[in-house]
Amino acid sequence: MKKRIRTLLIPFIIAALYYPSFFIMMELTPLKPFIDRPSFIDFITTQPLIEIFNMLFYGSSDGYPWAYHLWFMRDLITIIAICPVLFYLRKWLKSLSIIIPITLYLIFPHIRFLDVLIWFMLGSLILDKTPRAPKTVICIISILFITAVLYRIITSNHPTEIERLAEIALGITAIWGAYDIIVPSTFTLSSHKCLCFACQFIFFIYFYHEPILHIVVKGIILILEKNTIGYKIAILLPPIIITSVGVMIGMKFREHFPKVCHILVGGR
Repeated sequence: MKKRIRTLLIPFIIAALYYPSFFIMMELTPLKPFIDRPSFIDFITTQPLIEIFNMLFYGSSDGYPWAYHLWFMRDLITIIAICPVLFYLRKWLKSLSIIIPITLYLIFPHIRFLDVLIWFMLGSLILDKTPRAPKTVICIISILFITAVLYRIITSNHPTEIERLAEIALGITAIWGAYDIIVPSTFTLSSHKCLCFACQFIFFIYFYHEPILHIVVKGIILILEKNTIGYKIAILLPPIIITSVGVMIGMKFREHFPKVCHILVGGR
């Protein structure tokens, strides 16, 4: 847990502060009209400190902090903080321990990290015991998953909590199984130079791709205007731009500011 302070908590705090700071700097420049979101300056100057702290590191009624992409890191840090409790639950209840997070989630679905806790606990139960699934089983699960997705798209029905858990379970199993089928068990990342190089910057890109992504998307729509082609390009092109820029910035940071880069990504 002491190690996780360096590898997770400190990078999370920096990234959470970076997101609103970037927009605040934009609000203080002539670029302010390009921001299509409520003013951070207005919020910070009118709200109590506890609410600002809540929005930075936990989230509002929609379940996301200001740096919304950090919801995953927020939940992971929360789970790590209660790992001693989870350890003894697993030790005492063994496989039955999964019932506790499922029950808590169904009773308190508004508590953000409980649904993530289910998959965390489930992973601890099956990760070391799960063989490579037969292709037939994976095909059936994948078909069920695709059917569930199409049903959700066609009907536009909001899923119940049980349906949501079932759909996520199908999706995880389908993707995991597809990986087992496509990727041989002898695969090693180090043997693929380009992939190995790109993976060195994943954590950096994850933490800091926002709000640059927001600006790129807005810029494309402004140039191409609000039409079908403009929106399609604004969806497809930015990931390529952001990934390329993120790798280049990450390389420069690692070359010229290795200690700063080490802190920003928690040594990852």
